[in-house]
Amino acid sequence: SFMFNAGKKTSVALTTRVRTLANIKDIDGQLIKSIDDNLSGSLPLTLSSDANQKVVVNGWADFGLTLAQVLYSDKHHFLKGGITGKYLAGVANTYANITNFKGTADEDGFGDTYIRDASGGVAIGISGVDVDNFEANDLLKFKSSGFGADVGLVYEYRPYGDAATAKFPNKYKYKIALSLMDMGSIKYTPDPSKTVAYSISISGPQKWY
Repeated sequence: SFMFNAGKKTSVALTTRVRTLANIKDIDGQLIKSIDDNLSGSLPLTLSSDANQKVVVNGWADFGLTLAQVLYSDKHHFLKGGITGKYLAGVANTYANITNFKGTADEDGFGDTYIRDASGGVAIGISGVDVDNFEANDLLKFKSSGFGADVGLVYEYRPYGDAATAKFPNKYKYKIALSLMDMGSIKYTPDPSKTVAYSISISGPQKWY
């Protein structure tokens, strides 16, 4: 990133960055604990959750252009604002939804774990680069696009005006900042070979591996 002045009260900046963000919503702690117990080999194990659980992982690149301006300035009060417009280049998106899942995890004679007496819904999807097989050079494989913006304001109270003093070396006695960040969206096209939704209904001796 870099910034340059376009006058005494105006500055312009260009920025680039690569980001990864994970959102987790309504994950049932009891279900997670049941999975942890499963790892210890305590089978059969009954799983039950009424939650609509979601996990989403998103990876993308930002290309931003920022304009910042001094909006107001007098002897004691200083206000500046800025806005950034961003082109968003999507690299990868993966999600998993688990809805009203109930069932029993058990083990067959070969040591393989399966699910029986189960109901609920499971949906998984992948768009762009597969997160499980992600490599550094995949950061330049832009699969989707979108637009975003950031906006912010900063107010400073300067008791001695623009003059810095030993007591206030930064000119201001206090500063208040307000920002709204990461507005926007990226539209992905799901990979049909890696996107599927299951409506689970397993009863009796049926097994789901």
